[in-house]
Amino acid sequence: MKQQLLLLLLLSCSTALFAQDKTEAEKEKFWKDTLDVAAVFSEGNTISNTFSLKNNLIYEKAKNKFTFGALTIHKDITSETQTAIRQEDGSIELIKESDSETIEEKYGLKAAYERKLVKKWYFESVVDWYRDSFSGIDSRTSLHAGFGHYFVNTKTRKFKLGAALGYTVEEPTIDESGQEEDYLSVRVAYEWMVKFKPNSVFEQKFEVSGNGDESEDIRGILDTTIANKFNDSLALKAGLLLIWDNQPSLINVPIEDTLGTNVGNLRVESDELDSVLTMSLSISF
Repeated sequence: MKQQLLLLLLLSCSTALFAQDKTEAEKEKFWKDTLDVAAVFSEGNTISNTFSLKNNLIYEKAKNKFTFGALTIHKDITSETQTAIRQEDGSIELIKESDSETIEEKYGLKAAYERKLVKKWYFESVVDWYRDSFSGIDSRTSLHAGFGHYFVNTKTRKFKLGAALGYTVEEPTIDESGQEEDYLSVRVAYEWMVKFKPNSVFEQKFEVSGNGDESEDIRGILDTTIANKFNDSLALKAGLLLIWDNQPSLINVPIEDTLGTNVGNLRVESDELDSVLTMSLSISF
């Protein structure tokens, strides 16, 4: 735990190394990077660790824009049980046993290219990868390409809407759900940004994608954040991530007898909706 707290402290203090004076901040920057870190560590009768990290790296010059994103959410819990055993000499020996369990793991990677066209239109290609074994997804890789339009695009307001066609390769944790693992897919997405004076920023990204071979196989992601900037490098950010799947994958649920012995697994559908609420430290480079 001390090492984890030290890491967070170093991340916070490191923002001073990237502070810019006013003249430098006014210069055009092609590279921009935003790192959001949230963590909760507790110890005592129950030990739990929750950690989330989101990084968004952007290179933008003239009409070209490259975006690289990464997401990690990890949560584990350790329970300690104590048993008192009376020895033959009458003394009592206290035995402690601990059991650690990971209860949430989500990983995501994304790379996108955007090329501005005429009259606020743009071309975009996106490749992304996602894994959430607790929701029955061992791996999902998608590649999409399409066109979109900027309805508003200023320094304080932005709203763009796009549609794309692509291909998705999905590897469920349990492959007996009867769903297609490789299929043509359709994707519709928007991005919305509003800057409020003096230092607040609202951002929302939404995308919905569907299986071209099965109309009911639809998924959606809604990522909403509100940030309050302390300076050009540091902000406090509240975020809500919603992940919805109309046809969730199968997961294994342990079956136990009356004595608590595991006698097998029951395969059931995972929940349709996952939600992640975070309060994170946002560092901009």
